[in-house]
Amino acid sequence: MRLNIPAGAATRFEPGETRSVVLIGISGKKVIRGGNAIADCPVDDAKVMTLMGALSEGGFGHLEEPNPREGVVGEESCFSFSMTHEEYANMFGPTTGDRMRLGDTDLFAEIEKDFGIFGDECVFGGGKVLRDGMGQACGYPPADCLDTVITNAVVIDYTGIFKCDIGIKDGHIVSLCKAGNPDIMDSDAIIGVNTEVIAGEGMIVTAGAIDCHVHFICPQLAYEAISSGQQFQA
Repeated sequence: MRLNIPAGAATRFEPGETRSVVLIGISGKKVIRGGNAIADCPVDDAKVMTLMGALSEGGFGHLEEPNPREGVVGEESCFSFSMTHEEYANMFGPTTGDRMRLGDTDLFAEIEKDFGIFGDECVFGGGKVLRDGMGQACGYPPADCLDTVITNAVVIDYTGIFKCDIGIKDGHIVSLCKAGNPDIMDSDAIIGVNTEVIAGEGMIVTAGAIDCHVHFICPQLAYEAISSGQQFQA
């Protein structure tokens, strides 16, 4: 299980402090990695008592809560978490239905679809989601993982305007999807230990680039422009 808080956020516990938190189940294949190797295995309710025994033997400060509550996220407010569109966009970029002003024009682009899953966004940075056993999968060979991923980017394309993770393999874009760790997420592409991550929150990705003021300093510039999909305007 994991904390029911926004992806990349944290709940701080000072030494000796206790507090109540809301936990929700993980998705994907439901395989736990890390955690002092106490539960380095698929989730199995039959192993709970064995794992609790390992906690006691290891001297962990585990105490069973006397009156735990259970509920369904989304149906009961005390177990649910919500945030405004503005708060969400500031953390993860715009989502379905949000509109973006294009530069200083009166043109707006509206997100038609978001391939991400709320709560399982892949956020890059110190203390964020893309860590070993969390958003970054472990135990997968490099051949099965992306070489590079651009996370939470907005794509403006002839097929539509959508937000997704952009997966790159062998120099080619191979997926526009939800990337992450399939052990704990419903992801379509794997972010592994060898995957280079580029944070795309708040960025717009298009098929090429436009350089509106170019100095033709060499003939090879034209070949580079054609091969990269750029448009030049002198």
